[in-house]
Amino acid sequence: MEQRPKVFPQQVLIRLVVAIQLCDLLLHPWIMVCAFQNRCSIPHCVARCTQRLNNKRHVRGGSSKWFLSTALKSSSDSTQSEDRPTVAIIGTGAVGGYYGARLWESGAYNVKFQLRGENYEVSKKEGFTVTSIDGDINIPPEELDAFIDSKEVGPVDWVIVALKSSSLEAIPALVYPLLEPKRTRILAIMNGMIEDDLIHLLREFAGDEEGTNEMSGQINCCAAVYAGMALICANRLGPGKVDHSFAGLLKGGLAASHPSFSSDEEMDKHQQAFYDLWA
Repeated sequence: MEQRPKVFPQQVLIRLVVAIQLCDLLLHPWIMVCAFQNRCSIPHCVARCTQRLNNKRHVRGGSSKWFLSTALKSSSDSTQSEDRPTVAIIGTGAVGGYYGARLWESGAYNVKFQLRGENYEVSKKEGFTVTSIDGDINIPPEELDAFIDSKEVGPVDWVIVALKSSSLEAIPALVYPLLEPKRTRILAIMNGMIEDDLIHLLREFAGDEEGTNEMSGQINCCAAVYAGMALICANRLGPGKVDHSFAGLLKGGLAASHPSFSSDEEMDKHQQAFYDLWA
């Protein structure tokens, strides 16, 4: 019998999700984030997302505004200035490692990677490598800005959180040293619908009295929090090594912002900031 080529379930799933997304057949992006990443059953997910839309719990009195991006800044847009925006990657696994490496490749950002254990030791000695259908990336050890403890880094412009949702409660302590109100934006690219929980934990960790108002859509410890959705097939092959085999589309929605950003003009700045990061 003729043997059929192996098709990995993850690749099939990603292709299905991309097809559905491009056809715009889903009620809301949250459904895709939740149902296709093993957080909830599809019926529960649809019910929860529908309730969110009806409750209009997010900024500007309505549901989150989602921004779509398909590519990163090209290296031609890069600058050698020391004033480049600083991006901290919390969770340098397959997803965080891929998007962080692409940002580093653009030359437009100072990218700092949070690494732990063997991943840190090997990467510091041998560098960080991404093999990709869109072109390989190799960050030499002398150019890899890696850290273990976020207290070593201080405030940054962007924090990209790419941890598993099982690490949700640990995130506030990890990211808080990186935050500066009105400056730092947080993009969470995690499995499941976690942005409400993350916002609540950040408010609680900061002792934010505004956190008692779950309907406010405001957060005081940073400029903004975005819920991210990555349509990507990537795997960590080993310490300091990631393989990207399919897709890479990224979508983000503004989930909360600092009270000083209340006008439509200020909200548009958050949208533009996301586009500037990924477009």
